[in-house]
Amino acid sequence: MRYLFPHVIHPVGRFVDHLIRNAEGKLILFESSEEMTFLDMHFEPELLRVALSPPEQQSLSQLWQHLPLGKKQLTDKEAQVLTAFSYKAAIPLVCFLAIIGPAPFCMIFTRRLRVFLINSVSIFTFVAFFMIMDAATVLGENQVVYPLTVIWTPILLSCGLLTWS
Repeated sequence: MRYLFPHVIHPVGRFVDHLIRNAEGKLILFESSEEMTFLDMHFEPELLRVALSPPEQQSLSQLWQHLPLGKKQLTDKEAQVLTAFSYKAAIPLVCFLAIIGPAPFCMIFTRRLRVFLINSVSIFTFVAFFMIMDAATVLGENQVVYPLTVIWTPILLSCGLLTWS
């Protein structure tokens, strides 16, 4: 079907094609209809909304409700939810890192303060950090590394390095 309207009592499909397999195993068009009502199909509205919107587009509170807490083996969907939640919870801390990182270099009062160098290194580091976070998101969603570990490690390492002195 080209369109499905699941939010009515009985879901309705528009431009529905019924395909069957022939003796050779190929799919052939058996019947076409412009509109068809599916009486046996039922959807939960909340589960349908969550299933149709990817975890990256959901809010923290929606992701919190679907967190797989205490599980070591995750399904693909659970890994995506846990990765998206960790990413959205960790990214606000980057604002503090962006201020704390170049601050020691900006507090030096000399005539030879290299403002361009400080700005360029800060911007390069900021872009590199977000590239690392994007890579961490891919690793967490594909369960190469546990999502909590892979998302929070760059944040905690950066906090440790920037607040060392």
